[in-house]
Amino acid sequence: MNEVIVMENLHNALHGSDFINNCMKLITMLADHGLIWILLGAIMLCFKRTRTSGFIMLCALALGFVLNDFIIKNIFARSRPFVESGVLYEWLAGTGYKFPSGFSFPSGHSVTSFACAVVLLFFYKKRALPALSVAILIAFSRAFMCVHFISDVVGGAIIGVLVALLVVAYYKLIWNDVERFLYKTKFAFKKFINKKKTQKDHA
Repeated sequence: MNEVIVMENLHNALHGSDFINNCMKLITMLADHGLIWILLGAIMLCFKRTRTSGFIMLCALALGFVLNDFIIKNIFARSRPFVESGVLYEWLAGTGYKFPSGFSFPSGHSVTSFACAVVLLFFYKKRALPALSVAILIAFSRAFMCVHFISDVVGGAIIGVLVALLVVAYYKLIWNDVERFLYKTKFAFKKFINKKKTQKDHA
């Protein structure tokens, strides 16, 4: 079945409640430009216990964004659902949600959300399940709001998972070396400061 028809059927089945429509609109807006994940990452960077995981999560977000928006989308160059369906266009216009620009496949919201959530799963296991639930809701909201086809969302989720696995693998490969470098730098700096202080005391 043509995916435009699938989206129009989804529209007929799901868009009957203004309350649900507004909830989905709010959920999708939370992830516009990666907002919710950037805020979470910024908070995590403020605390020593979560600084490393927050940094790795933001790296996954950045990599997912660059790969998706500058490379993959341009390869497929797929039109968005509301471009191909007047029914979907009129409904989206009625919600007041700003029409997104750029191509449709894959969903950037799905890529970045799943990239971030899977990184958090690596660090925190079951405690990160709320983040995964948020990622799923965000991905679903993109199809619900008719700004992406279902295959865009599924493809975006898969790419997001792969990005997270790549970033985590790289982290596991080099992080011990980075930590050793930072420790040696910190030790050398302290040694330098103590030497200067001793010279000052004996002056």
